[in-house]
Amino acid sequence: GALNKNITAVSAQNPALCDHAGFKYGRSPGWPRVYLKGGSDKEKIIKMASYFDGVNFARKLECPVLLTVGFVDNICSPSSVYAAYNSVKSSKEIVNMPGVAHAYPDSYHRIVTDWITKHLK
Repeated sequence: GALNKNITAVSAQNPALCDHAGFKYGRSPGWPRVYLKGGSDKEKIIKMASYFDGVNFARKLECPVLLTVGFVDNICSPSSVYAAYNSVKSSKEIVNMPGVAHAYPDSYHRIVTDWITKHLK
């Protein structure tokens, strides 16, 4: 959505590739946790990862955004999803699912379908 100005709305379930450097600030970065793979080149890996970090793209969004976050998701950690969400400057909504991990219940799909239908142009 940030790369194509023709996109009129963005909805992301389990947004990955977010907040790669979050571990430096006590946050759990999202998948794929590139810092774990860095070894002695950890700083180089983190610098490279910033080029495709979802947080950086979230800052550039100009359309409405819907994100979802499962509070017990150990793949796309809640802190990484919120790092992206907090970077969005356009209108935004987040669906908080306290007891949900990486798989969403059927009720979630109705929420997203209704939101997308509302934002179709």
